Order: sequence, then C-alpha cells, then structure tokens
Amino acid sequence: MRVTRRHLEAVVLAAVVVTAGTGVYVVDRAPTPTATFVGGTASGEQPTRPSVPTRIRALHQRGITGANATVGIVVVTRINADHPELRPRIVERRSFRRDPAGQPRGRHGTAAALTVAAIAPDAELLVATVDTPTDARRAIEWLTARGTDVLLVPATVLGAPGDGTGTVASAVERAADRGTVVVAPTGNLARNHWQGRLTPTRRGLHSFGGDVRMRLLPPVGAGTQAGGRVQARLRWNGSAYPRDLTLELYRSGASGVTRIATSERTRTGSVRVERLDARVRPGDLFVAVRLPNRTVRRFEPLPVRIEVTTRRHRLLNATPAGSVASPATAPSALSVGAAAPDDAGLAPYSSRGPTPDGRRGVDVVAPPTVWAGPRDGTSAAAAYAAGAAALIISEADTSSPERVITLLCDTAVDVPPAGADAESGYGRLNATGAVERIEAPKGRTEDSQPRTKPHTRC
Repeated sequence: MRVTRRHLEAVVLAAVVVTAGTGVYVVDRAPTPTATFVGGTASGEQPTRPSVPTRIRALHQRGITGANATVGIVVVTRINADHPELRPRIVERRSFRRDPAGQPRGRHGTAAALTVAAIAPDAELLVATVDTPTDARRAIEWLTARGTDVLLVPATVLGAPGDGTGTVASAVERAADRGTVVVAPTGNLARNHWQGRLTPTRRGLHSFGGDVRMRLLPPVGAGTQAGGRVQARLRWNGSAYPRDLTLELYRSGASGVTRIATSERTRTGSVRVERLDARVRPGDLFVAVRLPNRTVRRFEPLPVRIEVTTRRHRLLNATPAGSVASPATAPSALSVGAAAPDDAGLAPYSSRGPTPDGRRGVDVVAPPTVWAGPRDGTSAAAAYAAGAAALIISEADTSSPERVITLLCDTAVDVPPAGADAESGYGRLNATGAVERIEAPKGRTEDSQPRTKPHTRC
C-alpha cells in the first residue's frame, strides 16, 4: 500500500455516519484498530411503543412477561431513558464513551429498548452506551458482571474478521461462557456485499466475474444515481499472496472514466482491511480492486478470497452469501436475521452465511416489524429475539445459553429453502412454541416442525 493516497474529490477520513434503515455499524479506523459507533437519525421525535403481535399478547395474558429476567443492551445512539415505556424498566445505565455528552442523537437505541420492552414488558433493562469496539468490550464485560441474563448487541462491526474473532466477538464469547444469552443481528448487507476468488487481469485490476468494474447502485428509495457518501471495505487473507490490494472509486461520464478516490489500510496481519470513505457527486460510480503490477504474474483465479462491502450503496452484482457480520459471527451468539414481511422467507437486505470458517452463520430469523424506528432491519429482529429469550428465561428452570438458544432453534418454523441453512438458519422464531416446549417438554407445539437431525446448539 502506498503511504499517500490520492483524493480527487472530498474524501472523508472520519468514522462512518449511520442512517436509519441501514443499521448501526462499527468501523475500524487506521492506524490502530479502533472504531467509532454512530447511528440513528437526528430526529427529536419520541418513538412510540411498537404494537405487540397477537400471539405475544396471548403469552402476556397468561402471565408470561419476562419477570425475573434481565436484558442488557449495548447502544450506539443516545437512548431516551425518560420514555414512559422505558423509565420503569431501565434499572441501571452506564456510558463507556470517552465523551458521554457527545453521544449521537438518534432513535436506534431507544427503538431497540422499546422492542425488548414490548416483547418482555416485565424484564429489567440495563443499558450501556458505547463509541468504539473497546467501549463495547468493556460494556459487555460490565453487563455480564451485573448478572445479565440476555445481552443484545444491535450493531455490526465492519471490517472485523468474519470467523468469530475480533474485539467484540471475543467479548461475546466470554459473556456466553459466563452464562449470558447473547443476541446479535446478522446485518443488513445482503445487497451490499461481494466475495469471491481474487482474479488478476493484465490491467492490474481484479475481475468481478468478467468485469473489472463493480457498479454502485443507490440505496433503496434514494433516487436513481449513486452518490453522496460512499463507504466501502475490502477484506482479504493477508497471510496469502498478494499482501497489498487497493480499493478504488471511479466515475464514468461523457469525458471518460476518472478515478476519484482510493482506499487506506485500516488493518494488517492475517486479515487485511482497506477502507474507502468519500463524498462524491451523484453519477455513474463503480469500484475496482487494484493489485500492484509488479506482483501480478498469474492471470487466473488465485486461492485468495476477497470481500467487498459497502455501507449504504447496493452492488449491481452482489453476492448475499457470506455477508453475515460480526459480532453475529461469534460461535456462541444467537445470530438473528430478518424475516420477510409475510413471514414466508427472508428480507432481501438480511445478511446471510456461511462464515469464512464454514459455520452456517445464521441461527433464526425474526419479524423486524415490532420496531419504533424509522425503518426496520436485522437490529429490530434481534431485539425481538432478545425479548423472546427473556420470556423463556422467566419461565424455564435454567438460563443456560445453550438451553435457551436450542429451544429457540428447535421450535423455529422452517422457511424455504427446506431445512437448516445459511440464509434463514432453523427458520422463523416462534416464541409461543418455545414457551410451550418448556411447559410440555415431550409435546409438540402447533407451529414447530420436526427436525431431520437433533442438535444441542444452533
């Protein structure tokens, strides 16, 4: 990587700014692997309590409300602890930011807490606000030490290793080892992700299946041209050849093709990450991956897998497979994707597995519609699942993570494709079926379907 990068348009080197509907992200920054959490919208409106599904209300009427369960929530945006639905439920708060007063405004954190409170209205909530992965690690350790039964981490770490290692994922593993059920969203990256074998061309560029260009599409509902803030990450195995790749942003117009921004290195070692962050005028934009010409000797696919992920912009030839992101990639986390609105499949934005180390990567999917934020997503689905876990813990004679997660997986309703898979895991989460399984261990719930092979953990 060159020491100096060319920035022909205004390139922003600050941390990612997250808008509603695309999730909350953690992005590694150079030169040390640190990051900044920023999310939500600038709206000052007070979110209302989301509507509760009929089957969940039926559980509440039976007295199954999450009493005696505690749920810890790691939030990025400022949470409204004075919200009438949250004030009686939040028993403790702590900020792990260096500048607590600088917590960004937004509705994402408040919306996540409201979803948990809607599903498990009598569960106690503990809230930790964070800004960096180190903050998140400390927050997870604090919440675990407080005896939290369920831990919700409604955020995604861009650029982190996909094999379940890394600062936040490792903290999740330690929390699970201490008896906490950790719930994390898979991410909203299915349409913003490409991965495949590195294929050099004589032009010194990687070939995305026959074309060195990967065209950027605007976010859904954001017009017809890509533009504004373009944020992308390139990740590959740095222990293999080549060790130096560059992600470049181009504009195609009447005057030809112009390179307008290039990436910078944010992580070295076994997993290498390049970050591109630029503000550009709308237009026909595409990214390309450049190899140092002096190292290119073979013009055929190499045994190196590369991964390109964008935060806002969709990719024309996206590959949803493998888009699941940390900390949902932690082996002991309950990894939750978003179900389609009709519950018949998977939401198109919901990230999929498998993980780079061959695990399925997705445990269950849940409805993202019990949400008070401007747009739903996998954070909404994960918050729903965290509330469901609290209901189970309040009724079961154990809060063992393995037991709770297995109940949720075993009673999930299968969705196409048939069987446990890397897209929807074991299927759509069925809180009622899980509770009924506790009440009648040898029975069979109405919505659960038999498994072709038993398992002890998703």
